[in-house]
Amino acid sequence: MERVRRRKRRRRRKRRRKRRRKRRRKRRKEEEKEEEKEEEKEEEKEKEKEEEKEEEKEEEKEEEKEKEEEKEEKEEEKEEEEKEEEKEEKKKKKKKKKKKKKKKKKKKKKKKKKKKKKKKKKKKKKKKNKKKENKKNKKRKKKKKRRRRGEEGGEEEEEEEEEEEEEEEEEEEKEEEEEEEDSLM
Repeated sequence: MERVRRRKRRRRRKRRRKRRRKRRRKRRKEEEKEEEKEEEKEEEKEKEKEEEKEEEKEEEKEEEKEKEEEKEEKEEEKEEEEKEEEKEEKKKKKKKKKKKKKKKKKKKKKKKKKKKKKKKKKKKKKKKNKKKENKKNKKRKKKKKRRRRGEEGGEEEEEEEEEEEEEEEEEEEKEEEEEEEDSLM
C-alpha cells in the first residue's frame, strides 16, 4: 500500500514539474517579447527570475526527497526479502526436525515389535521344551510301571500308549502350524 502511494506521489510530482517547466518556457518567451517592446517590465522579469530560482530550489528539494524515498523503499524491500528467507529457513528446519522425529519413532516402534516377537518366540519354545520334557518323563514312568507289572496286560497298555503318542504328535503338529502362522504375521 505504502509503495503504491509513493509511486502515485512521485508521478504527481513529475507531472507538476513538467507543467511548471512548460509554463516557464512560455513565460520566458513572453517576457522577451515584452522586453523588446518596453523596458519598464525589466523589474518584473527580475522578480520572476527570483521566483524561478526559488522554484528550482524547491524542485531540487523534491528530487532529493524522492531519492530518499526510493532508497527507503529499496531498504524495505530488502528487509522484507530477508524476513521471507528467514521464515522459509525456519519452515525447512521445522520440517526436517519433524521428519527426524517421525523416523526415530518408527525405529523405536519397530524395535519394540521385534523385542515383543522375540519374547513370544522364547516363551513358546520354553513351553514346547517343557511339554517335551513332561512327555519324556511320562514315558519313563510308564516303562518303569510296565517293568514292575511284568508282561501281564502288556498289549493293552501298548495300544493305549500308541494312541496317546499319536494324539501328542497331532497336538505338536498343530502347535507348529500355529507358530508358523504367527511368524508369518
